[in-house]
Amino acid sequence: IWRRPGLEPAPHARRQHRGGGGPTGILAEGPFGQGRERIDVGPVDGQGGRELGLQTPTDQLGGLFGIGSSGDLVKVLGYRVNYTIRDQILEQVGKGAVRVIIFRYVEAAITCGLFDGLLGKVEIVIDADDWQSAYLKTRLDRRDRDRFGWGELARTAYLRARLRKMEVLEEKVLAAVRTIFVASPADAGKIAQRSVTLLQNCPTKIDATEISPLKPSGHDHQIFLIVASFSYPPNMEGCQWFLDHCWPQILESLSSAKLRIIGCIPDAIATKWSELPGTEVLGFVHDLDPHYEECMLVVAPVHWGGGTKIKVLEAFAYGRCVAGTNHSIDGIAVSDPSQFGRFSDNADELVRGCVELARNHQIRHGVEASIRNYALVSFSKQKFNRIVQDAVSQPS
Repeated sequence: IWRRPGLEPAPHARRQHRGGGGPTGILAEGPFGQGRERIDVGPVDGQGGRELGLQTPTDQLGGLFGIGSSGDLVKVLGYRVNYTIRDQILEQVGKGAVRVIIFRYVEAAITCGLFDGLLGKVEIVIDADDWQSAYLKTRLDRRDRDRFGWGELARTAYLRARLRKMEVLEEKVLAAVRTIFVASPADAGKIAQRSVTLLQNCPTKIDATEISPLKPSGHDHQIFLIVASFSYPPNMEGCQWFLDHCWPQILESLSSAKLRIIGCIPDAIATKWSELPGTEVLGFVHDLDPHYEECMLVVAPVHWGGGTKIKVLEAFAYGRCVAGTNHSIDGIAVSDPSQFGRFSDNADELVRGCVELARNHQIRHGVEASIRNYALVSFSKQKFNRIVQDAVSQPS
């Protein structure tokens, strides 16, 4: 069961979100390989039912200052339980048609009645993805401190109110679950429960097969690679920052360098970036292997957001150096980031690191060797599954 405003769902699950904030839906499926039977129980729009007692005086700011539609605000601030959906899920559980419910995001679990009848009735897994409180904190840190006025104050108040509520909800969820998996040691240290298990993300290809480290990068093509979904604001802002503040300086030192940009991207932005010197905007591609094989450096210029950056881990899995911001490697268990690339929030320092790795293949290949060793030890579906099995097999 999933809910994600602004993210286009798979074609067979597509629904139009009534609140105006993007497609939204909820989907339950049978086991893989058995026809993927679907039980569509309606959109998770948060309308109706009692609230969770988390109202604050700032809840009405959004409608006044255009932060989002009223439906969006109900979801992110009110979290009303949709009892119609809850009852339909319980009906399927009662028939024995459902053994496990996997929720995508904490909000979906809350809206569907996690604490209003579901808990204890069926096995539940919550894929929290990016821990929302951590994401909101980085978003607050990125607010434009030079802008003033009622609109900016309202947006800051909105984010702070949402952060307070998310912290309450997350603590409530953590207290109710039996096993907690986290992707980084830093997150493990923040959670007091004894049932915390460190489970590092394991990047895979689009067909879910494992990624094998490539041979050392060549010298013929000075290709820098950015892979991301540019519908996600941190990726869009980060790439624009790199193009504005880093790429022109890199071209001054490496005149034949190319910046290849891959990922879903709005047409207008793709056109704009394609017109810049030394850029190749390819959009979505089905096979990343040849692009990682050709590149000598992967760029991850992300300044804010939540969770570990999968594209950084993906670059490591392919055995490629990464040049990125300090945030891009946040949460990844490495003691010395310089063994994996060059990382800085300062544009001049990042440019120097990129030029150094591009020009000096001995240094670059040494870093790639460290990365390959790290990938071979860290990224294994077999190891991943073993950790999960061991954790869930422990007695309650």
